[in-house]
Amino acid sequence: MPYIEDITEPLIQTLTHTGGLPVHQLAGHAANLEFWAAEVKHAFDVVDGYSQRFKNIQQGEEDYTERQEQKGRPVTRGYRTSPPMKRGIKDQELKDVRRRLADAMYHVLGRCYNEDLIVENALDQLGESLGFDVREIKRKKRPNAT
Repeated sequence: MPYIEDITEPLIQTLTHTGGLPVHQLAGHAANLEFWAAEVKHAFDVVDGYSQRFKNIQQGEEDYTERQEQKGRPVTRGYRTSPPMKRGIKDQELKDVRRRLADAMYHVLGRCYNEDLIVENALDQLGESLGFDVREIKRKKRPNAT
């Protein structure tokens, strides 16, 4: 399983679970929203940077092979004598995992805001840190929550 899935799937599962907790348990998790937002941000960075990291891997293999050939050393396991490395995850899969992660975090933020576990300013800051438009969360807030 690619690293992206290793870090995003447990995070999605945790956030999905957290978003469905009873309000008194959700309140405990709301105290750590900055941590969870940082985890999601890191996962977004990993997902968004995949293509460039893969290009770097390919370039590194090519550079190594060329250096070895310049030194007159045969490269028996280099990519020129074996198939080039293939991507571990497709672009559509990257988009899907990013969307699922965003949906899970968006739901947690919405629940916390709707249950008055975070104030509007905190929602705005967390949303901004993640690149989320939180206007819809605010619009859907129930009157007299909690």
